[in-house]
Amino acid sequence: MTVALRVPLGLLGRALPPVALAGCLWLLAGRLAGMDLAGLGPAFADMGLATLGLAALCTGLGFGAVAGFETMMHRILGIAGPRARARRAGVAAVAIGQTAGFGALTGALVRWRMLPDLGFLGATQVSVAVSLAFIACLGTLAGLAQALLRMDLPLVLAIAAVVGAVTLRLAPGRRTPGLNPARGLALLGWALADVAAGAATLAVLLPATALPGPGAFLAAYLVALMAGFLSQSPGGLGAFELALIALLPEVPQAPLLAALLGYRVIYHLVPALVGVALLVPRPVPLPAPGLVAITGAARDRALARAPQGDLALALQGAEMLMTRDHAAGWLVRRLGSRLVTIGTPRGAADPAGLCRHARDGGLEPLFYKADGRTALRARRDGLCVLRIGREAWIDPVTWTTDAPASRGLRRKLRGAAAAGLRIEAAPDSLPLMQMATVAALWANRNGGENGFSMGRFDPVLLRHAVVVLAWHEGRLAGFVSFNRTNREWALDLMRLSPLAPDGAMFALVAGGIAQARAQGVRRLSLAAVPLPPVWVPDWAARPLSRPGLLQFKSAFAPRWRPLYLAAPSAVQALTGSIALARAIHHPGPLPLRPAPPPQPGHAQNRFEIDPAPCHAQADAQPGGRGGLAAGARQNKGPDHDQRPLPPA
Repeated sequence: MTVALRVPLGLLGRALPPVALAGCLWLLAGRLAGMDLAGLGPAFADMGLATLGLAALCTGLGFGAVAGFETMMHRILGIAGPRARARRAGVAAVAIGQTAGFGALTGALVRWRMLPDLGFLGATQVSVAVSLAFIACLGTLAGLAQALLRMDLPLVLAIAAVVGAVTLRLAPGRRTPGLNPARGLALLGWALADVAAGAATLAVLLPATALPGPGAFLAAYLVALMAGFLSQSPGGLGAFELALIALLPEVPQAPLLAALLGYRVIYHLVPALVGVALLVPRPVPLPAPGLVAITGAARDRALARAPQGDLALALQGAEMLMTRDHAAGWLVRRLGSRLVTIGTPRGAADPAGLCRHARDGGLEPLFYKADGRTALRARRDGLCVLRIGREAWIDPVTWTTDAPASRGLRRKLRGAAAAGLRIEAAPDSLPLMQMATVAALWANRNGGENGFSMGRFDPVLLRHAVVVLAWHEGRLAGFVSFNRTNREWALDLMRLSPLAPDGAMFALVAGGIAQARAQGVRRLSLAAVPLPPVWVPDWAARPLSRPGLLQFKSAFAPRWRPLYLAAPSAVQALTGSIALARAIHHPGPLPLRPAPPPQPGHAQNRFEIDPAPCHAQADAQPGGRGGLAAGARQNKGPDHDQRPLPPA
């Protein structure tokens, strides 16, 4: 029964435009039969060259708005390619489609010819999306025009509220990730410019004495345009004229008919000929992108050589964008209509190249936690650069707890040791059930886990990390994890049980440092501390800077590296910061992905750390300088091997 119903509905859909055209022409012929057409000749004669030139100028402005509308739709849909290419395709598709009729299908064929990389299906999807967006904009503009003419302020506010709510609701949508309120308003603005230019084209062809008020004329033009657009007949022929004749009864019939005929020639026929001319040249293929997303083994190799521990983020939705020779690149994530880079780029990555890549895909570039070198290049390229934080890092091989700044750390470690806390680094198997319980309790106390640029608890991801456990009275008191590459480790998860003794987190991080020292790691990142902008008042800057986190990391006497945020403009930097804060504090679900094998080449040594002898002498461990690692008891035998963690 389903098949039997689909065929008639499909035939009805294909037959509707011809039927609508025939019906509208029949009704229009009936209206024309009762009119006095003797005045058409004088009305045409009154149109001088100046009038026709002004109408042609208005038409050009209208198709400029069409080009802007098309470009914005490409950005919303995330279609890569130069903007000039999108503008030409949009102008040709609209110019031919509005004259030939069957706008969505005709536009799809034109776009397929001019944008062959989209394919017919992709071109059809773009044409349908453009048509639906334009209809929505027309409906909104028509409603606002009618409300304004009636001076109905509550109705205007209601329409604006509905449009705003719909735009905000669609902004995080998965099907249109590039849609946001600013782009929705931009679409409405381009549609208004197009409609205003079309109305001006018709208005200049009418005698000045025959014109109604501008508001009434624009409202009538909008309604007529909507009627013609919905009829899907060539140029809305018949429906457009009937609507205008009915809505403008005070305009003399002969000048109105002459203006409509001139409008058809200037606004429809001439642009259609130009659109056909644009179809003649062979379409230029897209140039090879400067940056490509890498996957599989190539991505794993790039991450293994990355300057930071980015593997966890890559498995939680981020991707690697690399140059074609894989010499340089970025770790990036999509955030609505933004392409966000996270951390330090690999190699001599070019911020200007990333900006071009983002804009070609209809996205806004945003550099997050950029290092000083990247920030300097971004500022030279004209981007707005803000200092947003600083990263704490140490050299585990030379690090010691004997530094004067680590006085509080030594006290915390002694307290943890006195409470009987036992630290175990890189165990052969993980107590995942207990870890999940500790993580859930921690999340409940802290309002959930952060995400986007921060790791989250996931047993699969923990297989790639160095995990340090804290045991107290036979129970798991907490754990930390370190992302690792061939160049550095980076502190990621920090989870404590509510029953953990004081100093447990200090002991966990110190245990990870000892493990890194044992494996010869020369750089370990303790992650970042936010730094409020200088224009934030002191009373607001203190909670934003998270003094507790700063005090905790300062106890390890780290070195500090400034971190920056960069965007094309100050407004984009501000809105991007707000979007980042929301994404970090309210992350979506983790992406579904298969469990990849653990990275090779990292020893899974097991240590039990005794925090008590934190004041040991430098000769307590060969190659070290004293500190916590001097009290580490390295287990011999089967525990000291190269086996990876078992599957989670």
